[in-house]
Amino acid sequence: MELLVSREAAEASQLMIEYDPQPPVDAGSLAKASPATHRLALEFYQHRL
Repeated sequence: MELLVSREAAEASQLMIEYDPQPPVDAGSLAKASPATHRLALEFYQHRL
């Protein structure tokens, strides 16, 4: 999110999902996320911005 929006937005998102540091799924980087997850995340952000 930091690259897409801002560091502040990334930090707020981390707080909102209470990432500390054991996420419920392991898709926290492009290297780990599936192409479908990446497309979906981009779609979410495009509609929110």
